[in-house]
Amino acid sequence: MPEESRSRGTIIVVEDDPNISDLLYSLFESDNYNVVPVGDGIKALEETHQTKADLITLDLSLPGMNGQDVLHHLKNDERTRQIPVIIISAHAASVNGEVREMAEMVIPKPFDVGELLERVESVMRHSPAT
Repeated sequence: MPEESRSRGTIIVVEDDPNISDLLYSLFESDNYNVVPVGDGIKALEETHQTKADLITLDLSLPGMNGQDVLHHLKNDERTRQIPVIIISAHAASVNGEVREMAEMVIPKPFDVGELLERVESVMRHSPAT
């Protein structure tokens, strides 16, 4: 009987660009994570209350509610404040200090796939949520 891979945790991918969302989904799923894709900020907050996430990747430019507002809500909510958030954004250079402090890290788009996976693995290993 073949040994099945066990999930390494759950990642909510908050990204409105379907190409990037699909890429992140495929990358994380092939690395044995459960992946929950979400396309806008309001749905991201709803999903975090329904799914026990170990990590959230968050774009800043989102419909419904921008990523900075989503991050503020996540970090000010007792139910979600311990979930690490990695911002993945084309606007990474303009992220202010307060947002950088709330996020685990900020990764600029375009990103290196190998480096992204290494950083996700590092955060997952050290996360209080897992």
